Amino acid sequence: MRFQQSKPKEVARAVEEALRLGYRHIDAAATYDNEEEVGAGIKASGVPRSEIFLTSKLWNTHHKAEDVEEAVDESLRDLQTDYLDLYLIHWPVAFQKPETPRARAAVDTNDGGVHVIEVPVEETWRAMERMVEKGKIRTIGLSNFTQERIEEVLSFAKTKPAVLQIEAHPYFQQPALLDWCKKNDILVTAYSPSGNNVYGFPKTIDDPTVTRIAKDLGKTPAQVLIQWGVQRGTVVLPKSVTPSRIAENFVDFEIPEKAMQEIYALDRNTRYNFPARLGVNVFGEKTEEELKKGRADWIAAQKSGKSYFALVRRTKLPHAICNRSSYAMSTPAEVGAVLGPFAAFIQNYNMGKIAKIEYFRVPPRWLFVKITDDAGVVGWGEASLEGHTQAVEGCLDAWINQYTGMEADDIEHIWQKTWRMGFYRGGPVFMSALAGIDIALWDIKARKLNVPIYQLLGGKVRSTLKVYAWIGGDRPADIEQQALGRRAQGFTAVKMNGTEDVGWLDSPSTLDSCVERVKAVKALGLDAGVDFHGRVHRPMAKQLAAALAEHKPMFIEEPLLSEHIEGIKSLSALTTIPIALGERLHSRWDVKPFLEASCIDILQPDIAHVGGISELRRIAAMAEAYDVAIAPHCPLGPIALAACIQVDATLANFAIQEMSLGIHYNTGGHDLLSYSKNPEIWDVKDGFIKLMEGPGLGVDIDEDKVRELSTGAEAWVSPGFVGPGGEWREW
Repeated sequence: MRFQQSKPKEVARAVEEALRLGYRHIDAAATYDNEEEVGAGIKASGVPRSEIFLTSKLWNTHHKAEDVEEAVDESLRDLQTDYLDLYLIHWPVAFQKPETPRARAAVDTNDGGVHVIEVPVEETWRAMERMVEKGKIRTIGLSNFTQERIEEVLSFAKTKPAVLQIEAHPYFQQPALLDWCKKNDILVTAYSPSGNNVYGFPKTIDDPTVTRIAKDLGKTPAQVLIQWGVQRGTVVLPKSVTPSRIAENFVDFEIPEKAMQEIYALDRNTRYNFPARLGVNVFGEKTEEELKKGRADWIAAQKSGKSYFALVRRTKLPHAICNRSSYAMSTPAEVGAVLGPFAAFIQNYNMGKIAKIEYFRVPPRWLFVKITDDAGVVGWGEASLEGHTQAVEGCLDAWINQYTGMEADDIEHIWQKTWRMGFYRGGPVFMSALAGIDIALWDIKARKLNVPIYQLLGGKVRSTLKVYAWIGGDRPADIEQQALGRRAQGFTAVKMNGTEDVGWLDSPSTLDSCVERVKAVKALGLDAGVDFHGRVHRPMAKQLAAALAEHKPMFIEEPLLSEHIEGIKSLSALTTIPIALGERLHSRWDVKPFLEASCIDILQPDIAHVGGISELRRIAAMAEAYDVAIAPHCPLGPIALAACIQVDATLANFAIQEMSLGIHYNTGGHDLLSYSKNPEIWDVKDGFIKLMEGPGLGVDIDEDKVRELSTGAEAWVSPGFVGPGGEWREW
């Protein structure tokens, strides 16, 4: 058991409980500032000291030879014992020893950062070997050391390091280091087995694969992660002060090999525990520039007035960074103000660069985009543009080299680069390609922070969302049975095409069937939207709107093509039916004249055609200022729909969301649910779906299925209508 970052007075009870349950390995450290409580818990448990394996660690302020014994004696006193079974060098970094007792670092007066000094590791190790000779320590080891640093110790050590303690969990497995340690008879102990961290990054304990395996085995995710670490040959150090969890973690079972391999496949090579503020390349993974920036940014945060060092000054410790016990001298708000800038910095500092951009053409007519950052975190986007797949693919091909290597965290910077640096901009192809990238980057960012995207947009204003589905097709007929089917699925609203192909001036009788279909659907207790689809021209659109008015459809969609703003403005003055459009508007600049003309009531931007989440959010804010509702257009795939939902959840002016479940374009057995591992998120009840709570987009994409069905996938071709004279008509 490990008790880092535990609250005062919790630790003694937790240690006592753990030992009584059967735990025998207690992992302590001076810098945890709770060794007195650990000692009290050991004493209260009644378990003989000889049955307990007790570990502590040498903190960075005591690396000099003359300071090592002082640190050991302090831990022995606090732990109420006369020997330690194992003593580790906590970090391969030395600090100047502060004047204040038990302070954990001194301030470097040159720049205001932590005062790091050079102490040869041989000097420290020799002093620890003398502690072994004196009987104060049974054996010694290392923590947070790389293979190269361990090899240096082996080159001079009389007493070989027995143990290496490292961060290890499915997202950061360190297989090469583990194998090397096994070959050199160094036992590896693993901290943070659940991927817990203070920075808000995704935790392995929340990973869908881990939770599924746990459910299959009848265990908790924590139990699975602990056992996975044991089966791979490490000593696992879980952390908990909750009695029920302490007991829960003390369970032995076997994870099947297939499940073990699934967990191995989760490795992202993502390190959570890196002290960037020191400016020291502890693990050899940072450039000199990154280290300087890390230290400088941290120091700048301290000088902001809400800093760690400001707290030091208030507590009258001018030469030391406060240890945890100092926090009791300030209010929770002050402590939060201290930690906030540092935590925010660490989050930004650890975001990865774009390593790879891929796209997948998949049936029935969708284009998915996958972005992977250099930490292995994956985000999915959708760039579907019905009937123009190859054009969007060409645009993505042109951008891939430009964006690879950029910071995945800088979503707005990438969006603005795309918009402003190409001279030509906008339009369906350009904005659909941008949407695929934008959505994927939002997915990555939210997954890294282990929150839904809507939390990064200001949080949700609703927990359920009203949805509608399609009935009929391009030549609508037999809609009554389809409407009954939708009602059985849980929908209370549907949309259908108003007409088949219609001439510029056609017989008024061609409109009669539309009116009858609306009446039939309304008779079943369903609301109905009627999509004119831009195929009805002005002479006929006026008549159809007038004929439908008494039957009160939810809206009429694209009563005229969006290039005819003057006609739409005229029509809006003639009808009381709400007018909706927006799928062929591709940016806020396209939307602006319609809002200024006050000729639409419902705006229907398509997230896959307007540059993604970033632009949809801005368009919605513009619409709210004109009292216009938002009902995003989305006859597309699960990624586009999930992205819509993330934005919808945050909008005051959201009205209703289109879903492509069972739409007439979804043929060949491919539908909204085909590529999702969690299709239950699309369950409809009483006309609503629940807001997803999972990280990122909230939809888990089945990549194997995507890759399988993308092989040889044909691009979807838009259908068309031909009039009686052979002329092309609007589809």
